[in-house]
Amino acid sequence: MADGRAEAALNVLVQEIRADREALDRHAAVTRDALRGGPWPEGSPTLAVVAVAVHHFYGAAESIFERVARAFEGTPAKSDRWHQDLLERMSLAIDDMRPAVLRRETARALGPVLGFRHFFRHAYAVSFDPRRLELTAEDVRRAHELVSVDLDAFEGALLSACASKSGSAAT
Repeated sequence: MADGRAEAALNVLVQEIRADREALDRHAAVTRDALRGGPWPEGSPTLAVVAVAVHHFYGAAESIFERVARAFEGTPAKSDRWHQDLLERMSLAIDDMRPAVLRRETARALGPVLGFRHFFRHAYAVSFDPRRLELTAEDVRRAHELVSVDLDAFEGALLSACASKSGSAAT
């Protein structure tokens, strides 16, 4: 019976991750499409659109990380570093609990995007530097490629765990 609940919980987690990935992909597409229209002039409305997409891209990724942490080991205690701690934790495989969600390379690639997210949330009276925002959009493009590969692998591990639980319950 407990295996059935665990399998159901893993299946729910997979579906939640898939929904968050749709948002992640959508926001990455906005930044990718905007990059094609660059370079952007100072004061261009495109800067605000890209900044929001970058912010939301990281928010969607972090939503996945929070779901995984809650499902397996609990979210990190809220502190000044909890966003960074959560990102770092996702690159750790936790024995007898879960595989790593991200490779260290991917976590490093997400670091600048997390930094921009922090800047964006606290930059009420700041105009965006077109060149720096273009570089951040490039960071999103690279990170999205890596995150997609890692989440495919993590989802595969979850589905494999569900299958093995189903197989062990049948025996």
